Amino acid sequence: MIIILVIIICEISRWKFEADERKVKMGLLDGIGKIITQTGQDTVKKAKSFAEATKINSQIAEEQRALNTFYAQIGEKYYKLYKDAPADEFAQLCDRLTAGIIRIAELQTEVQRLKNTKMCPKCGAVCPINVLFCSTCGAQLPKYEPEEIEAEYTGPETAAEPQITEPQISAPQPVQVIPAQAPPDHTE
Repeated sequence: MIIILVIIICEISRWKFEADERKVKMGLLDGIGKIITQTGQDTVKKAKSFAEATKINSQIAEEQRALNTFYAQIGEKYYKLYKDAPADEFAQLCDRLTAGIIRIAELQTEVQRLKNTKMCPKCGAVCPINVLFCSTCGAQLPKYEPEEIEAEYTGPETAAEPQITEPQISAPQPVQVIPAQAPPDHTE
């Protein structure tokens, strides 16, 4: 009887040990599962946060582009209204704009010459160089006068050596940022 009792006690202990072992294993698996779940939730939160930040940064960039457009429009209006008599703090900038506009016109003329075209003074359409009227608006175009090329062949013995000169490039002038002020009253 004692032996049976000992065997029963041993079996009960073994069952209890196995149950405790199962609880430990289940607890470990539950812990790992909780860690995985928490990590997944954190990753989702970070991804949502990153996506939201990216969306907001995109909106900021869009607003900055719009502001730059408005600044450019203000500057263009000021230039058109006051280019001939700008306020002192804008005189240098207006001079640079005028020089840039002139340079662009010269370059456009050169491109038109190379392409054998000319621009209509009324509508701006590009027309072949030998037509008298614009095909878009019908305006009379300036008459084409071909440039005469005067080149004489002097032969290889008398030909002068070509001289190569370095282009003169002036350093860009620094632009001074000036706080916003009301434009001068030019209504006099």
